[in-house]
Amino acid sequence: VGLAPPMVPKCMGTRIGGSLRWIVGHRLIARQQILRFEERKDGRIDIVVAGTLELIPPAPKRAHQGWRYLEAAAVLIDS
Repeated sequence: VGLAPPMVPKCMGTRIGGSLRWIVGHRLIARQQILRFEERKDGRIDIVVAGTLELIPPAPKRAHQGWRYLEAAAVLIDS
């Protein structure tokens, strides 16, 4: 599954193997593993994620646009 964000993420190489987390209705509800990044012909980047969506216990989260890099203490450990 590929997603094309409007902005290019920083430090793409270090994000491979991490997770893209989904916020819906002001709740953090799921995550998907980031498999790789691919350049598109139009100059944008596709984030290729695993086809499975891992549900996590819902947690309140303010909606936002763009990338958020968490401090090490705030990161949910990927299993």
